[in-house]
Amino acid sequence: MGNPHITIIEKKSVHGKPSTSPFHFPLEHQPWGEPEQTHVQISLSQCAYQAVSRHIREGQPLEVGGLLLGKLYQASQGKMHLEILEALPDSHGRQSRTSFEFTHQSWSILVEQVEQKYPGLRIVGWYHSHPGLGVFYSDTDRKSHLTYFNKPWLAGLVVDPAKPAAGFYILSTLLDDVFPLPGFYERLDRSKESIINWRNWERKPAFDNIPKKEYPVLSTPNRVAKLARLSLILACFAWLWLLLSSFMGIYAVLNLQKKVEKLQSQITNISITLTNPLIRVTPLITLTIESNPVLVYPTNTPQFFLYIVKNGDTLSGIAAHFGVTSETLMELNQLTNDKINIGQNLKIPFVDGYHLMDIRRR
Repeated sequence: MGNPHITIIEKKSVHGKPSTSPFHFPLEHQPWGEPEQTHVQISLSQCAYQAVSRHIREGQPLEVGGLLLGKLYQASQGKMHLEILEALPDSHGRQSRTSFEFTHQSWSILVEQVEQKYPGLRIVGWYHSHPGLGVFYSDTDRKSHLTYFNKPWLAGLVVDPAKPAAGFYILSTLLDDVFPLPGFYERLDRSKESIINWRNWERKPAFDNIPKKEYPVLSTPNRVAKLARLSLILACFAWLWLLLSSFMGIYAVLNLQKKVEKLQSQITNISITLTNPLIRVTPLITLTIESNPVLVYPTNTPQFFLYIVKNGDTLSGIAAHFGVTSETLMELNQLTNDKINIGQNLKIPFVDGYHLMDIRRR
């Protein structure tokens, strides 16, 4: 694999002073999964593995946790190597069957223990157990990682001793979440043979999209700010939708009001027509003379209506049927004698008892 020159990234206080010591990747190591696929490569010593396993076994059935201690090396091509050498159990954290959390008191005690017992090491991550629950990050786990380990090179280890299974997680500031690593290295520092009985997390396709470089740190306030901006955008969309719905409602009401006004106008016109004594209104009617149906069509004037002469009709018979005289029909129709023809239209004046509607065809 080669021995590229790598410098150690260190921090003051509990993590010691910066160091530029060269790092040579340990030749005796056992790869688990595909650890070379990401920008952070983890090497877990057998000493740290035994400390974690012992603490988890003694803490069952409760979830327990603690700190991972070691060193961080910056290599070429943006890669980093995380060397986990020791594990420090947290005996003062908040423990239950389904969760583990650091407290302010337990964190202060752990930091003090790191300074006193492990002055040459730094905090490089944390571990906790999921007895019988599987290997995953719960909401509580994400909260703890973002609060205490919000750097993209700090690792989280989840162990389910019932399977047994385990997996390493790191924070991706590009994807704004904690994701599993596809593998890790076992450092053979106590035995020439592998002693780890975990099966590592399977490789996920989404993890290939993470560029292999160092990312800016995503802190909890930045995460909250992004959620606040998203909430603001959603609120704006909701406000615009409400405004659009209001305009559509107003338009519908105005359109309905216009239709009501038009209908009221039509009703008013009909009422005027029905109450006007000068206009006699009735639908198109059929008159029967001597058992023969006869259609009567109204004209545009309320003074008379038209009668179609049928076979067998006489002028005097038509006049007698409608209550008028033959002379009236002759004068109204400008006839010189009483001869009429079949199909001829005769004007019949209105008399009491007959009401016809003035139908205008358009």
